[in-house]
Amino acid sequence: MHYQNPGKKYNIKKFNNKDMGLINGCMYCEGKCTKECIPKEGPKDVVLGYKTSIVGQMLDSDNGFGQVKQVIDENTSDGYHTFKELYEFRKAYNVALFNEWAMQNKYDVHKSWKHNDGEECFGGGWFIVVAVLPGGQISNHYEAKDWDLFKTPEVEKAKYPFDGHTGEDVIKRLINI
Repeated sequence: MHYQNPGKKYNIKKFNNKDMGLINGCMYCEGKCTKECIPKEGPKDVVLGYKTSIVGQMLDSDNGFGQVKQVIDENTSDGYHTFKELYEFRKAYNVALFNEWAMQNKYDVHKSWKHNDGEECFGGGWFIVVAVLPGGQISNHYEAKDWDLFKTPEVEKAKYPFDGHTGEDVIKRLINI
């Protein structure tokens, strides 16, 4: 599908002399996308910020309908925050929380350059921070430049083997403490 934001209403100006009015999601077919619903020609710049929109990328695509080559990097945004900002938020929250837990000796919190099997994290230049909560482990990896932010005990290698936790597990473990 090629609609920009399902459920969001857009006030679209005239396109190919057709008044698009207020529509839901796709500016051409209200989410019932077919190749025929995309005009062949027209002022592309009125198509929801054309170059940055999914519609604009599809109209420019050399790969055919529905196959967008989109670069997703640290500057990709949901319209409010970039991935880079969200990762910085996550890091700041983790620094505050893990440091507080370490200071209070509340949970088993530690950091290491190596995983439990003795291998360097991602081949080097990264470290792991682990907390063992009542429901199980939570952990994150960070670049070497962030080592001193975490005021947690340093160990030769992570104390415990990875318990297989997923992002969903981490969320549940944090909510349930």
